[in-house]
Amino acid sequence: MQIRTKDKIYSLLWNMDKYIKQVKNHGRVNGIPEQHIDLVLADKHGAYVNRLYKDICKIGYKNYRITREEMLELNALYKIYQIDLDTHPQYEPPRIRRIDG
Repeated sequence: MQIRTKDKIYSLLWNMDKYIKQVKNHGRVNGIPEQHIDLVLADKHGAYVNRLYKDICKIGYKNYRITREEMLELNALYKIYQIDLDTHPQYEPPRIRRIDG
C-alpha cells in the first residue's frame, strides 16, 4: 500500500469524526437535518474505519495489503461523510504528508 492511501484513510477518519460531532452538537451537517442521518450507522462506519487505520499503523503501510473492495467501500464512505468546508468554515482539514518519489 502507498502512503497516500494511508493518508486518505486518515482524512476519511477525520471527516467522519467531524461529521458525527457536528450532528450531535448542532442537529445538522452540510445542510442536512438530523432526522435524515442515521447516527448508529455513522458510529458503526467510524469504528470500522478507525480499526482499519489502527491495523495499518500497527502492521505498517508498506506491509499492509488492502483489497479493491475495501478501497471502493472507503471511497463510498468518503462521499457520504465528507464535510463541506464552505458550509463549515470553522474546520481546517488535517495536513497530509506528501512524499514524491
